[in-house]
Amino acid sequence: MRFPRDPTALKIAAVYALLGVLGVSVTDAVLARFVPDQSTVIRLQVLKGGIFVAVSAVVIYVLAGRGSESPRTSKADLERSNQQARILRRVLRHNVRNATNVIHGRTEMIVDEATDPRAREHAEAALEAAEDLLSLTEESRLLRKVLSDEERPMRPITVDELVRERVADLRGDYPDATITTDLTAGVDVIADEYLGVAVENLVQATLEYAQGRSPDVRVTTERAGDAVCLRIFGDDTVVPDTERTALSDAPETPLSHAEGIGLRVAKEVVSQSGGDLAVCDGVEDAVVRIDLPVA
Repeated sequence: MRFPRDPTALKIAAVYALLGVLGVSVTDAVLARFVPDQSTVIRLQVLKGGIFVAVSAVVIYVLAGRGSESPRTSKADLERSNQQARILRRVLRHNVRNATNVIHGRTEMIVDEATDPRAREHAEAALEAAEDLLSLTEESRLLRKVLSDEERPMRPITVDELVRERVADLRGDYPDATITTDLTAGVDVIADEYLGVAVENLVQATLEYAQGRSPDVRVTTERAGDAVCLRIFGDDTVVPDTERTALSDAPETPLSHAEGIGLRVAKEVVSQSGGDLAVCDGVEDAVVRIDLPVA
């Protein structure tokens, strides 16, 4: 008999039942036909039963052994595929980053040296696209790292100090914006090491989606029982649906899966820190709310 290559429990049971029915019926018929003495028939049936049990045990052992090989093979195949994917990601990330840096540098030269206003306009658009691609590459790398299975240490973080540091960086990047804070001092949370990146991404998104040219953003923190509530208020900020999807559990779509990478990073970091993140839908002009457990 040819054994199945990848037997399941149902297949093993079916083979056992088939062998049992055929073995009992055929051997009983043979004994009834050729052995006239009833006592001899009984002894032979006992012997036959022992042989059948031994043979079926061997068959089940072989089938179960074949079945156990499949998970080991699948695990090896999966590990090999993961290794190939990691190599491909590294190669692509390296090549894309290097190529984009070249494009960025050469385009900057064109912007600086162009005398034709239309040529300068095209070069500036290309330069902006190169900067967006560099940012996307870095955000994708960070998201992959955040989503990896590697355990990262949680540590005490003083929330007001972290917010002040990140807001100071953003003030330099958005000189036309007004970013103010109202922070409760000296409250620590046990959080992911990338919590600062998450807060910066959320404040930056609030600035980016403000309707006015000189956005007004306010960041506040307050302690509420065993949690710290961080709110980000925006001046007429409207969060696009694609970005809201990044902060929800809704499935990705082909048109939105590349959007909101920075917000996906923020969502995962807050979640892994034991907190909650939500878009507030304009409640009291708040754009985003984060709740984190106090250390």
